[in-house]
Amino acid sequence: ALCGFWCGQVDRFANVEKLSGMCSDGLAREFKGAFIMEGVGKLVCGLNCTDAKGVRFNPKALRLQLGHLIRRCLSKYHDGAMQCGDATCAHRTRNLLCDVYRDGQAAEL
Repeated sequence: ALCGFWCGQVDRFANVEKLSGMCSDGLAREFKGAFIMEGVGKLVCGLNCTDAKGVRFNPKALRLQLGHLIRRCLSKYHDGAMQCGDATCAHRTRNLLCDVYRDGQAAEL
């Protein structure tokens, strides 16, 4: 039933920025999560790098990299805010106005 809902859907998270972490061998790899599903019903630790035996993500480095990614994403979000063109108005929004009102009436652009 769940597949029937998701199978035809477009993945809306396909273009998000991925978190990459530094592994103990010095290479940066994509961090997929604390737990990764391998096969049917088999969970493995996500801190182990899957492509290299005995190599692990550094949890302290992951914390720093996650903080950096969050700050970068928040900066992008706040840069998208628009401010009213009137010098006396301090209104800020992230939505584009669809209608322009002059003297209480909707005006054409």
